[in-house]
Amino acid sequence: MVVPKCKHWILGGCLYAEKCRFRHDPLDRPATRKPPPRKAGGARGRCKNKHAPSHFRRFLLKTFGGAFLRSGVILDVAGGNGRLAMELANISDMEVVVVDPRPEMDVEHWERQLKGGYFHRNEILNKFNYNTTEIILSRGITTPHHYRLFFEPMLWVNSDGSSEACDDSTDKESKIAGGGGEGEEEEGTKSRTKLELYQGNCERANSITWTKKGLVAKKDVESDTVYEKSSFAKSYTSVQPSLDVLEQTLSDCVCVVGLHPDQATGAIVDFALAHSLPFAVVPCCVYSREFTRRTLQDGASVKSYDQLIAWLLEKDPSIKLGELPSQGKNVVVYSLGGDSVVGKERGLPRAAKDDIRPKGGEVRKSA
Repeated sequence: MVVPKCKHWILGGCLYAEKCRFRHDPLDRPATRKPPPRKAGGARGRCKNKHAPSHFRRFLLKTFGGAFLRSGVILDVAGGNGRLAMELANISDMEVVVVDPRPEMDVEHWERQLKGGYFHRNEILNKFNYNTTEIILSRGITTPHHYRLFFEPMLWVNSDGSSEACDDSTDKESKIAGGGGEGEEEEGTKSRTKLELYQGNCERANSITWTKKGLVAKKDVESDTVYEKSSFAKSYTSVQPSLDVLEQTLSDCVCVVGLHPDQATGAIVDFALAHSLPFAVVPCCVYSREFTRRTLQDGASVKSYDQLIAWLLEKDPSIKLGELPSQGKNVVVYSLGGDSVVGKERGLPRAAKDDIRPKGGEVRKSA
């Protein structure tokens, strides 16, 4: 019997190495031989992107350390279908809050895979799994909180006593948030202004829905393109917390992450830099028509993916690049935080919290 070739080895990313059950032929390495062309209608011979959330979770653990990430709240911005948050909350035993304007997260699929031990089948990758399947099932599957909000500067400006704003907003956001900041205002006026901005964020999030074409205004949606709620066997409705609860969540945050967060990419980096927090983001689309104010140091407008990466790197010298072992947009832009918060001792920037996840319930913050 001829042992089949390892497609991951051909692409240069097999994690099994010499323990792999498939054949590793030196002649199949990318430097000496290209993988055979894909036949029409045939399966693609490459790693699938559907595993990107798991690759990203392992990257976070290797980069920041599990003890550090378990010391506070992780913000998963534009968490989408919830897979990354579900893995972090259940497999890695972390407190996660998803910030995404989608109405709901459909996580039944990930629950089913957690119950079936799907994420624990690979013996080599099990070293990245804090909880076993037995532990997850014995205490009940944790569903992270989902804040239905746009992740924008108005959520955190002045939340820590600082008035520093983000330099990455769309033209529409600039018009909404513009005007303030000149002269002296009373504290009550500032509070009311921030509350009004927050309420506007909530209203805009409520005015959109998730479709096959992405986020679309409800008034512009055609009925045949909507993912109907009834198609979800089990879904989890989002919440819009009070401003005080939101500010407490942002204060408890120890790391901000985003896997293909689209328009929120720049906001993730700016929030982390403003609060000296570690972050990791995997950029995807550029949205140059929405973010017309993005420019490189040489004056060029940000219109391509490579320019987007360069623009993010120019924000701070502490920012570095990594890579996920998956196809597509797999470049990770990350930082260990101000004064290398993570790198000092790969320990805790603040006192570690007790396990605050009730059995079989949602993630809850300690009092």
